[in-house]
Amino acid sequence: MKRILPFLLMLGTVCACERIEPEKERIFEEYFTSSLWKTDNSIDESKLTGAMFAFEKYADREYWKTLTSNVDMLEALMIPQERLSSMSTQNLARTCTVYPFNSNYMAYVGFSTTSIDGIFHIMNNFNGYTQIQGRPSGPKELLAIYKEQQVKMDEKNEGWSADYTRANSFMNISAMELVLATAVDCGRFSNDEIADMIHAMWEKTEDFVESGLYSWNGAICYCYVLGATIAYHHAPNLSQNERTLLKTFVLSGGDTSRYSGDIGTITELVADKLNFVN
Repeated sequence: MKRILPFLLMLGTVCACERIEPEKERIFEEYFTSSLWKTDNSIDESKLTGAMFAFEKYADREYWKTLTSNVDMLEALMIPQERLSSMSTQNLARTCTVYPFNSNYMAYVGFSTTSIDGIFHIMNNFNGYTQIQGRPSGPKELLAIYKEQQVKMDEKNEGWSADYTRANSFMNISAMELVLATAVDCGRFSNDEIADMIHAMWEKTEDFVESGLYSWNGAICYCYVLGATIAYHHAPNLSQNERTLLKTFVLSGGDTSRYSGDIGTITELVADKLNFVN
C-alpha cells in the first residue's frame, strides 16, 4: 500500500502532449454483446422527464421475504417498461446508481470468477442498465454522478433522499467504477470527460487510502481497474508489454485473489501512464 501513496500526488497533472486516438481493441471483448453501450440516436432525450424509480418492492420487506429465488428477485427489481422509457436520463442514471444488487459484483470474486464477471452479470440482468447504455447522454450522466459520489459523506442531500447513503457507499462507488470502465472500453467518453474521470478517480483513491478504513481488495483496487482501462485506451506510446499488463490487471478485477502480478508495479504503471493522458 505504501507504494501507492506517492502517486496520489500526481492528481490533476497532465502532459501537454499530442492528442492520440483511443486504442480500439476492447479489453472486455469476451463479455460484450452487439448492443452493449451502442448509442440509440433515435432517442430524443429532451422529451424524457420521468422521475427516479424507487424500487418499491425491495423496500417492502415483508414482500421481499416471500421471494425464494434469485430469478424472482431480479424480476421484482425491474423497472416497468412505461416508466423506463419515459424516465429522464439523469434520473435513470441515479436509479442505476442505487440499484439494490449493485454490490453483488463482490460475490463473484473467487477461484474462477472476478468482479468483472459480477458487474457484467448485474448490467445484463437489470433493464435500467440496458436502457442507459443506449441513451446518448447515458455515460455522461453516470460520470456526473461518479464525480459527486463521496468516500467521506457530508450532510448535503442533493435530492437523493434516503438513497443518498446507498449511492455513496464504497460498494456503490466501486460498482460505478466498474460500470464506467466498460463504457470507457467502448469509447463512449470525450477527452474532456476522460480528464474529469481521472481527476475524480484520484480523489476517491486518495480518500480511500487516507481514511484508513478501506483495504486494497475492498475498494482501492476498483479505482485502479478504472484507471488501468483509461490508460489502456488513452495513454500514448504504450508498449505491447504495458498493454498486456494493463489488460491482465483489468480482467482480474484487481483483487489479489485473482491478480498474480505485483500490485506496486501495476499502481506505478497506471499512475505514470495517466499522467500523460490529455
